[in-house]
Amino acid sequence: MSRRLLNSAALLLLFVLLCRGVDASGGAGEQMESKEVELFRPEEVTVPAAGEERETLDDYSRVLSFHCHSLVDVNGAMLALAIGVYGRSYDDMYYKILAKHNSYGDVSNFEKDVTWAAKQWTPKTVFEQFEKGGYRTFLFGPKAVVKANKTFLLLSNVTDRYSVSFQTPYFWDLELFVGDVTASTAVPGGKTVSWEGPRSLKSTLLTLMGKYSWNVLEAARGTRGIAVGGTTVVFPLFAVSEKAGKEERTCTVIYSEDDGDTWTFPDAAAIANDCMDFTLLEWQGKLLIVTSGSVIPQLLRVYESVDMGKTWAKMVGPFPRQLSQLGLFPMHPSGTDIITATIGSKSVLLYTQMLFQYVPGDTKDVRRVMHLFLSDFVHAHDVGPIFPGSFDPSPFITLLYTKGELFALHAKYGEYGASGSLFFTRLTEQMRQINSLLQTWEAVDN
Repeated sequence: MSRRLLNSAALLLLFVLLCRGVDASGGAGEQMESKEVELFRPEEVTVPAAGEERETLDDYSRVLSFHCHSLVDVNGAMLALAIGVYGRSYDDMYYKILAKHNSYGDVSNFEKDVTWAAKQWTPKTVFEQFEKGGYRTFLFGPKAVVKANKTFLLLSNVTDRYSVSFQTPYFWDLELFVGDVTASTAVPGGKTVSWEGPRSLKSTLLTLMGKYSWNVLEAARGTRGIAVGGTTVVFPLFAVSEKAGKEERTCTVIYSEDDGDTWTFPDAAAIANDCMDFTLLEWQGKLLIVTSGSVIPQLLRVYESVDMGKTWAKMVGPFPRQLSQLGLFPMHPSGTDIITATIGSKSVLLYTQMLFQYVPGDTKDVRRVMHLFLSDFVHAHDVGPIFPGSFDPSPFITLLYTKGELFALHAKYGEYGASGSLFFTRLTEQMRQINSLLQTWEAVDN
């Protein structure tokens, strides 16, 4: 077939897809329905964690709001994690880690709505934090990592610098939780999730920190840990030090090659200085750190590792510029997420951004709406609103691509702007559009 006929066929295919609501220039297509399941709800009574006791049910059983956290597919179970805030007041609040898992069975069940019904999810309280000397503390960190049948969750546990008393010493720790998903002995085809932790990593890392005069390690919130090569788990960290009376932040990682028993820094642990924003990605066999500084936040620096995080080098060439052109970095923790995925044979980025949308007749004129984007660094496309018809910007979302399907765990605003319930959503129509779009790109490129 001649090149002219090939081009005509590609243009015809593009025209057909445009008529169906998929355009290659980045405009949003047809309205897409997303089915939601409410998994975590404020004020919902939860059961105590194993080994924990409560003095009063009213004070400690009801979550006030949710902060993050993760959605993973592990050993035949979909696992959702949430960090809940509870307590009597803002100055007297504590945290608990809540989990719900769904033993979905065969992958063919992914397409059935009944698989994801609320009653199919089994709840569990992973951890409950009680007061530490009356000081307000915080839990935060990157999203969970899956390796084989285990889920790794690393969280910073820090005392508020300005709570209660200025004489309060600043307390920090890095705490590791490990979930193990195994076959249930009670329910045929079911799964059981057991948890270990928290296990402190602070004492393990203090000696190595001294080499760089680092005072504190903080788990990088909002980004992701990564399991690479089937053997290594990598978590992103900020190292905080003080020089000339000013706080300095450095990007680093820790990694484990033995299922979390031991953790260490890279050979040169200080990967990037003046590190204000931090995203860890896996792309075509490499680990990437994307960061920005305090002087020019839009000026990205990209570092790469080809040996599972052991050594890092600053990346040169067109790739950092291509990342900048996405307009995604520096990332903001509210309403944004980014994942890499291989769909068919194509490596792609899937990411969310908040866009302004004009609403005719609305008293606020414009609203912020969360959109899903697709890019392969050659093309970029606005797939459209993740939640069509909803102009309530989500303070949190995490995406999961697994077994050919796209899912999300996201929050909705509650009273006074606080995080409301967390919802699980199967993004069926968005995934259909992504598959069609990738076929279009392939036809046009060829």
